[in-house]
Amino acid sequence: FHPDETCMVGQAGDVGVFNGHCWHAGGLNRTDKPRRAILAHYLRVDIPRPGDRRQHLSPDVRAKMTLRELEILGLDEKQYGVRMKMAVSNMFKNLRTKLPV
Repeated sequence: FHPDETCMVGQAGDVGVFNGHCWHAGGLNRTDKPRRAILAHYLRVDIPRPGDRRQHLSPDVRAKMTLRELEILGLDEKQYGVRMKMAVSNMFKNLRTKLPV
């Protein structure tokens, strides 16, 4: 660890929010209780997300989710296809502006 590090310490139910580009690490759970975390990140709609997250959602859970919940998580089929098309289009547009033609 770095000598100038800042440790984020919390109580059960606390939330820590930070920029994921900062160096970060998790500490050892020194309790006999499980620790849970929700890790979230946000991307512009035209930036491709790493991998296809839909494969990690069990059919049982997916069947219980509303269309709005799927949309918010970026897991609905229609928006997923639109986002991929936008991401590919944006990628080629960026290549054209950066590479000499």
